[in-house]
Amino acid sequence: MASQFKFRMRLYLLTCVASIAWFASTIHDALRDHTLQSVPTIFLLVCIAIVIVYTGYSGMSMWIKGDPSESDSSEDANTQDSSAHESNDGKCMPTRK
Repeated sequence: MASQFKFRMRLYLLTCVASIAWFASTIHDALRDHTLQSVPTIFLLVCIAIVIVYTGYSGMSMWIKGDPSESDSSEDANTQDSSAHESNDGKCMPTRK
């Protein structure tokens, strides 16, 4: 599961970088052809900008939050530690910290 999470995160970020390159290339070509203010060019640039924002936000939020399966395994370790301190009758014994 962790490899799938990392794959999705990297795919979002790679798509964002490729879209930025496509955006820059489109602007460069439109400036050279003097078609920057045409409706199809503006529509294409808006669509590419939406892709850049969405994939950039998704990739960065996944990177910042980290893999959720890694935090689940640490919670499992904590519950195993607390179960080790139970007495035979099922009551928890106080532990020192």
